Amino acid sequence: MAGFQTGDVVRAVGRLVGMHLPKQTVERWVERGLVTPSVRRGTQTGLRHEWSAEDVIALAWLADLRAEGTRVSAYALALRQLWRRLPALLGQGGPLFFVTIGRDVTVMRLDELAGLLREPPRRKISLWPVPASVAQVRADLLRERVPAEGGEAGPAGP
Repeated sequence: MAGFQTGDVVRAVGRLVGMHLPKQTVERWVERGLVTPSVRRGTQTGLRHEWSAEDVIALAWLADLRAEGTRVSAYALALRQLWRRLPALLGQGGPLFFVTIGRDVTVMRLDELAGLLREPPRRKISLWPVPASVAQVRADLLRERVPAEGGEAGPAGP
């Protein structure tokens, strides 16, 4: 499965959350190990990062957290664990929410969230509704894909 370049991804994040996420911020998050491109991580030799639609949704959540003043690095350990499970979590039927409980992060369906909230939580909980389905994000990325040097734009991706 071919992925999406970082430039395409930050534009898609901007459309999802209505704010600009600088490409340099995403690169810094990758360097620090906070996020990992699911399709392919670039190297120093010129290979670029390739991201999935699930990555775009999670990056939109992180951009929103950052805009609210939350230090994304505060969730470093949880993000490393979450990133491996993202496709399965975001593949669930919606509506879906990113849920932070203390320093833990997960994705929950509405019924799971309702079960969690039946008991008064002992730690701070924050919720972020997933704004689009993986299929919608993938279609948006394919529509807006910028052609690679010397290549044609179009549905050459996932």
